[in-house]
Amino acid sequence: MAPKIAMALATCTLPETSTAPVIAAMMTPQVSLVGVAGFKFPLVVIMVTSADSGTFVVSMMTTNGNLNPATPTKLTWGVILAAITGAVLVSGSVQVAKAMAIFGAIPFTFIVVVQIVAFMRAIRQDEGKRPAGAQAPAGAAE
Repeated sequence: MAPKIAMALATCTLPETSTAPVIAAMMTPQVSLVGVAGFKFPLVVIMVTSADSGTFVVSMMTTNGNLNPATPTKLTWGVILAAITGAVLVSGSVQVAKAMAIFGAIPFTFIVVVQIVAFMRAIRQDEGKRPAGAQAPAGAAE
């Protein structure tokens, strides 16, 4: 079994090294205690922790930054995120996952641009609030 895993890992190209642990976990025998404890259990823990964190953050954002969102809110978002994830997995298409990533990234791009503009405005306003007689820091443009 070890040569089979080594061959599978060797076929991973350099940009795809993040898939190597998943490939190794899939190639390990189901009955092997090392396979379960060494690869599959930590992988499940990472996935569950990430899902829980994502659900918590989305719940917090939808409750106006409440640091302790209500349990029904977290459950609702958990079900929504699980349904979306399940639909993508059932589709079995990488194209669907790519389209969803792009669909989610486009609005965020506009948010980042607005944040940059707001930051630049804040810097300009702060420049104008320098006390009378104060000098600009060394190397700062006047």
